[in-house]
Amino acid sequence: MALGPANTVTSKLSITSLGLRTPSKYNPPHIYHATETFISLVDREVKQFSHEQQLGLYPVHSNLSLVEKQALSSLQNNKSITIKPADKGGAIVVMNHSDYNKEVIRQLSDSNTYGVIQRDPVRDITTKIKSLLNGYLDRHTIDQKTASFLINPHPITPVFYVLPKIHKSLRNPPGRPIVASTDSFLSPLSVFLEKILTPLVKKTKSYLLDTGHFLRTIQHLGTVPTESILVTLDVNSLYTSITHDKGIEATKFLLESSDMSIDSIQFCLDLLDIVLRENYFLFEDTFYVQRCGTAMGANVAPAYANAYMNFFEINHVFPNVLFSQFALGYHRYIDDIFFIWTGTSNSMLEFVSQLNSIHPELQFTLHHSTESVPFLDTLVMKDIEGNLSTDLYCKPTDSNSLLHYSSCHPRTTKNSLPRSQFDRVSRIVSNPEIRQERLDSTAHKFELRHYPPKLLDFEKTRALTPLSPQPPMYPREHPLDHCLCSRFLALRDLYPFRFTSPLIVDKRFNE
Repeated sequence: MALGPANTVTSKLSITSLGLRTPSKYNPPHIYHATETFISLVDREVKQFSHEQQLGLYPVHSNLSLVEKQALSSLQNNKSITIKPADKGGAIVVMNHSDYNKEVIRQLSDSNTYGVIQRDPVRDITTKIKSLLNGYLDRHTIDQKTASFLINPHPITPVFYVLPKIHKSLRNPPGRPIVASTDSFLSPLSVFLEKILTPLVKKTKSYLLDTGHFLRTIQHLGTVPTESILVTLDVNSLYTSITHDKGIEATKFLLESSDMSIDSIQFCLDLLDIVLRENYFLFEDTFYVQRCGTAMGANVAPAYANAYMNFFEINHVFPNVLFSQFALGYHRYIDDIFFIWTGTSNSMLEFVSQLNSIHPELQFTLHHSTESVPFLDTLVMKDIEGNLSTDLYCKPTDSNSLLHYSSCHPRTTKNSLPRSQFDRVSRIVSNPEIRQERLDSTAHKFELRHYPPKLLDFEKTRALTPLSPQPPMYPREHPLDHCLCSRFLALRDLYPFRFTSPLIVDKRFNE
C-alpha cells in the first residue's frame, strides 16, 4: 500500500521539529578527480599493508594471551552454556543453557503477559501502520517526511532474551525481560513517541533525571526531623505490569498538559496503541506477542513508564492523607522512589499498604531505616541531628568491569576514564574523610586494570582540588582552528607525525 500524497498545509507534527530525520540518500552531484585519486591511493596502501601483515612483515601484538584466546573460543563453541551480562553490576554470568531457557519459558508461560502467535505478523502490522498514516496525512496532522520516517522499509524481527538478576539470587537468578527491537517495524514509532513524551515527562512533579539531580534535591532538603525515617519504594516489574488501557489513559493525560492539538494527541495515542498491542517478538522458533505492559528495550518504554507513574501519583499518592501529612522530599526515578517519612513506622506501613491495594498488578517493595538507605548508586544517611549526607553505594555483586588499559581503545578514551570515575566519587560522597577512602578504593580498581600510577595520582589530586574559574578552552577564531584545537589530543594520537607541525598553535599543549 502506497502512502498518500504530501499535504500542502503546514503540519502540526513534524520530525524536523523533533530533531529526527529519515536516512539521507544524497549523492554528491560532481566527482572531484583529486579527491577520488586520493581515496584510491589510500585504499591501495591499506590493501598493501594488510597483505604485508599477513606475510608477517608487520607483527601485531595482541592484548590477549594464547590461553585467553583458547578459552574464549572454547566458551563460544560450548552450546551447553549461555553467557549474558548481569542485569546490574557489570558482571558476566555463565549459566547452563537449560537453566537459562527454563527462566525464559517461565516468563513467557505467563498467559496474562504473553501469548503465542502462529506466524510472523509483520505484513499485517505494515498494513495497519500505513493505513493509519494515510488517514492522518489526509487530515493534515502530519507531513510526508513524518509518514516516511515512521515506515521502516527493511525491518528486523525483534528477539526476546533475559538478563540474570544475580543481585537477587546467585543460584537461580530471575531474569529481566528484554526485547531487542532496534530497527524493527515498531522502532520508528517508538523513537517518535519518545521524542514527544520525554520533554513532558521532565516537567512532572516527582521526576528525577539522574543521580546528580537527586543529590541536588537532597541538598535542598537541609536538616530533617531527627526521628524521621528514610524510605525507598521499588515498583515490582513495572514495565510488564502496566495494562495497555491504563497506560494509554495516563499518556493521554500527560499529552493533554501540552499545547498539542486534539488531532495530534490522538495521532500519538494511535501510534502508542500499535506499539503496545502489536509488540511481537521471536524466541527460538516461536513468535509471541506481549499482552500487558511494554517491552524493555523499546525507546519509548522509560517515558511511557514515567507517564504512567505520574498519573498514578497524581490520583493516588499526592492526595493521600497520610502522604500529605508525613512525606517530605518525594522523588522518583522511573520505578525507584525516595522520600522521608516524619510520622511513625506504623503510619508509613499503612501508607504503603494503601498503595498496594489500589491496583493488584502494581505492587511496591518497601525499604526503610532511620539511619541509611540505598537509592540508585548512592547511600543516603541521616545523623542524630537530622543532617543528610551521601556516600557511594555498590551492590555486593558488583564487579570490576572497568576497561583494561591494554585495550585497543584510543588512549584519550582510556585516560579519560579515571577522571570521570573520580569526579563521580567526589560528586556523590559528601564527607571529605570518606571521600578520600572511596577515591583510594576507586584508584585501586584502576590499578588492577593496569592503569599508569602517575595518571591515577594526577586525576585523584585533581578530584580533591576545589574548582576554580577556568580560562576559555580555545580562542574564538576561525572555525577550523576551533575544531583542530578542541580535538588536538585525538589528532595527536592518530597522526603523531603532525604533532610538531605549526598547523596547530595552542599554549595549552606546549607545557
